Amino acid sequence: MQRDVVIVTGGNSGIGFECARQLARDGRHVVIASRNRDASAAAVRRITAESGAEAASEMGLDLGSLANVRAFAAAVEARDLPLRALVCNAGLQFTKGPQLSTDGFELTFAVNHLGHFLLVNLLLRRLLAHAPARIVVVASGVHDPKMRTGMPKAAIENLDTLAATGGPRRDAFDGRLAYVNSKLCNLWFVYELQRRIAAAGLDRNGALTVNGFDPGLVPGSGLARDYPAALRFIWDRVLPGLARVLTMAMPTINPAPKAGQALARLVVDPAIAPVTSKYFPSHTRWQAAASSDASYDTTRAGALWDASTRMSRLAATESPLASAAQPAELPNVGAVLAPILQRVRAEHQPLLIALAERRAADRYRGWAAEVTDALRRNELVACATREEDIAARIEALYPDAAAIQRELMEANPDLEEINRTLFADRPLPHQFAIQAQGERLGAATWRAFAHRTEAPIARETFLACAELEEQSAVVLEAMLL
Repeated sequence: MQRDVVIVTGGNSGIGFECARQLARDGRHVVIASRNRDASAAAVRRITAESGAEAASEMGLDLGSLANVRAFAAAVEARDLPLRALVCNAGLQFTKGPQLSTDGFELTFAVNHLGHFLLVNLLLRRLLAHAPARIVVVASGVHDPKMRTGMPKAAIENLDTLAATGGPRRDAFDGRLAYVNSKLCNLWFVYELQRRIAAAGLDRNGALTVNGFDPGLVPGSGLARDYPAALRFIWDRVLPGLARVLTMAMPTINPAPKAGQALARLVVDPAIAPVTSKYFPSHTRWQAAASSDASYDTTRAGALWDASTRMSRLAATESPLASAAQPAELPNVGAVLAPILQRVRAEHQPLLIALAERRAADRYRGWAAEVTDALRRNELVACATREEDIAARIEALYPDAAAIQRELMEANPDLEEINRTLFADRPLPHQFAIQAQGERLGAATWRAFAHRTEAPIARETFLACAELEEQSAVVLEAMLL
C-alpha cells in the first residue's frame, strides 16, 4: 500500500465521514472502522469515487465489545497496515437506559471511552513502528461546566459506578449526563496517555502525539439516533441547514463538513506535528486552548487509566504501556509471519497455519514440563490440546492435507527456523507473551478466512478455531498478570 493509513472510528457518517473524506483528498488511505458494514461500504464508495480506488477501505469494529476490538486490532496486524494515525471519533448517546455492552458496561462509557482506550493500546506498537504518528480523540465542549451547552455538569464519583450506569448513582440513569461524563473521560485519557508515553520514553523526537478535539454542536451527526422520530427529523433534516448559516457567527455550531475538515487538520497539518497533549475546541475556531479545570486532574486521570486497564483486561502482551514487565523489544508475530503466509496460495494458507498449530502444541507441552504449579501445568496442557484440535479440524477439510503440507514445508524451509528464533533464548514469561500475541493474531486470521469462504462447513470450522485460539490467549494473558 503506497498511501499512509489513517483509521477513523465511526467514519461512515457525520463528522467521521467528512474527516475521512478530507484525509483521502490529502492523499491518505482511510480505513473506516464501524459496526455498520453496509454504511461503511457506502462511505468507501463515495470516497473512492472522488479520490481513487486506493483512498479508502472499511473494516468491522464494534467498540462495545472488547473481544471485537481485539479482533479488529489483530486484523490490522494481519494486514500489516502502515498506520500513521488513529482518529477516535465514534460516539453515541442514549435517552433511555442504562443499555449494557456485551461485557456488561454501560454502553455510552463502553463505546465512547473504554473501547477506544483498548483500541489505542492495542495499536500503539503499530503506530510507533510507523512514526511519526498521531492519535486524535474526539471529545466535546460539554465536558466543561464553564461552557453554556445546555447539558448537565460532569459528575463522576466511583469509577465502577460510572462503568455500570454512566453516572454517579447505581439506581439512576441520565443519558445526557452519561455522555458528558464520557467526554470528560476522553480528555483524562488524552492527557494520561501522553504522560505515560513520555514516561515510557516512547515520544522521542515526536514519535507519537496525542491531542483532543471538540467539534462543537454538529446537527445531523449520529448522536440523535436514540431520539424520538420528530426530534430526529429536526436534528437530521432541519438543523444542518441552519448550522451552515449560524456557524459564521457562532463557532460552537458547525456543519459536519466544516468540523470534519478541522478534525482532519489535526492529522495532516505539518504545523501541528510537534504539538501534543493539547485540546482544540470549536469555540476558538480549533486553535489550542485550555479544557476544563477538572480535565487536568492527574489523580483522577490515573485512576481512570488503572480502572480501564482492569475493566478491559489489558494484558502485558497487548500494549507497551500495560506493564513494565512487557519489554518493547519483543518481536511482532504478525510482522514476522505475514511474509511467509503471503507466499502461499490463499486456499492452502489454513494448512500452513495448521502446521504452526502443531508446533505450538509441542511448545505448550514443553512449557508444562517446566512449570511447578499444577494448575498452570494443566492449563498449558489444555492449550496444547486446543492447538492439536485446531490443526486436526483444518486438516480434515482437505482430502490431501498431508501431501500439501509436505509441499508447503519444502517450499518454505525457513519456517522452522523463524518459528524457533521467535522463542529462543527468552525467559518463559516473554515466550508466553509472544505466544499470546500469536493466539490473538490466529483468532483474527481464522475469522478473516471465515469471512472469505462460501463453504458453510469451512466457515463453521474457521470460527470454531478462532474461539479455541482466544481461549488459549486468555490463559496466557492471565499467567502474565
